[in-house]
Amino acid sequence: MHPVARHLLARKNKSVPLRDGRRITLVVCGGAMAGIQGAGAMIALHELGLAHAFDDIYASSAGFCDASYLLSGNPQEGASIYYEELIGRKFIDFRKVWDMADTGYVIDCARMKKPLHPRKILACKTRLFAEVKNKKKKTEFLEAHHYRPQHYFTLMKAAIKIPYLSPGAVNMGSSKFKDTLWDADLFELVKKAVLSPATDIMIVYNMKAQRDYIHEHCNMNILENDVLEIVPHVSWDISRVETRSDILKRACIKTGMLVKRLFGRKKNINLAYSPSSPDRSL
Repeated sequence: MHPVARHLLARKNKSVPLRDGRRITLVVCGGAMAGIQGAGAMIALHELGLAHAFDDIYASSAGFCDASYLLSGNPQEGASIYYEELIGRKFIDFRKVWDMADTGYVIDCARMKKPLHPRKILACKTRLFAEVKNKKKKTEFLEAHHYRPQHYFTLMKAAIKIPYLSPGAVNMGSSKFKDTLWDADLFELVKKAVLSPATDIMIVYNMKAQRDYIHEHCNMNILENDVLEIVPHVSWDISRVETRSDILKRACIKTGMLVKRLFGRKKNINLAYSPSSPDRSL
């Protein structure tokens, strides 16, 4: 078993901060609808009792949504958004050339249809960072605990405001932010974790091409950190604009099973969920 997996399992059903001499970081990559792969990984981590085992989480785009549902305690609902709510033309509609990706609709789903619980997320001691671009096109990492619960969905919208597909930026105080897009932004995401004080890093890729890009630009074998990479098989790769429910669901299950196998478990992930109520306290 990979040493990072062993160190995480030693934290099973425990919550950070922990005095075990380790600082464990999770990286969750983006990729629009391909983020369903990461959603499957989050379900597996939840079922393994590792939802609160990470000291830090760095996430980009759809990965921020996936990580948010992990800390919220209902990753099955987060995954179901992809294959129940974002299918067909509900989210991505290339006929609307002025706004092809309706990120506002995603936020509405997270608020009401498959409710995310900001207060639960902010009650966690795990630091959750969203990778975004500011108005000067510089990368920033915004930590969720710096925002009030009622502003959490604004932060999420900034994290998923896809350039070109969803024009404009999201106002947050005196600044404006939007999603990242390019491979160089993926490199910045991973570099942020590698240069952090982490002793252990787990990276969840949503496409094999993401892993290949990182390995072309960073020799992972010379890092002082132990790195566990979750890489979907190339045959599982799905498009960033995939909207067919059956394909999305299969991808979710396969990646979740991959994570469980790497942690020595062979059971399938459970996609069933009990609909939760919106957080009326916001």
